Amino acid sequence: MDERPMRITGGAGPFEAAAIAVVIEHILESERAARAKPPRRHVPAAWTRAGVAQPFGRFNPPVLPEWGPNAP
Repeated sequence: MDERPMRITGGAGPFEAAAIAVVIEHILESERAARAKPPRRHVPAAWTRAGVAQPFGRFNPPVLPEWGPNAP
């Protein structure tokens, strides 16, 4: 972790400065976690996949939406 000094000015007391530091650290950690994940592969939208013709007799798994209670 890069330890850069942080200076908070503008009348913030020790409790406000601690809260600001926690928020900044949370944002930096979230950005590091996002960079650590591989990018999502391209998958067409559910409405696009639902209209693609499939060969007869082959099992076709149901098309689930990208969001909502049934999302993968």
